[in-house]
Amino acid sequence: MKIFVYLLIVFVSLSIISGCKKDDLPKATQIGANVVAARVNGQVWESKACWSCFGGGKGLSVNYDDRNFFGVSAQQKDENKSITITFVITSLKSVGTYSLSGEGKNQGHLSNYAERNAAVHYITSDNNKGTIRVTKLDLANKIVSGTFEFTAEDKTNPANTIRVTDGRFDVTFN
Repeated sequence: MKIFVYLLIVFVSLSIISGCKKDDLPKATQIGANVVAARVNGQVWESKACWSCFGGGKGLSVNYDDRNFFGVSAQQKDENKSITITFVITSLKSVGTYSLSGEGKNQGHLSNYAERNAAVHYITSDNNKGTIRVTKLDLANKIVSGTFEFTAEDKTNPANTIRVTDGRFDVTFN
């Protein structure tokens, strides 16, 4: 009987431990932390600083202008590849949910530079869409925060798609 109880305790403990999933993405914040992160086809992706990136080496460029155009371009780069996620809201005036779709509209984009001088560009379309949820728009402190997700298609082969999920951003603008 003691062995049965011992085995039951071990089994329950192992089940609890193996059931705990660690989220490797940074927490969603609303403080202007200048963080952009997501899962790209299930793999953790986070914008990181790099030596030769745009925006002064930060790997992050944010634009919010007097016409309410909002755009974020964030890069993750390592020795072998560079992945840039970009999303645009053509008229951001308040918190809320914005749809991502085809050209000339709110849009999501992912560029994957997996090999030298070879890139695959994925873009949302009327067939492959997404959403951006703006949860904070603080014009006084110049902070925009929220979440995003989208499916985008290869510009040269629309049947080839990529899925960006669990996206979060907390950025400042000038």
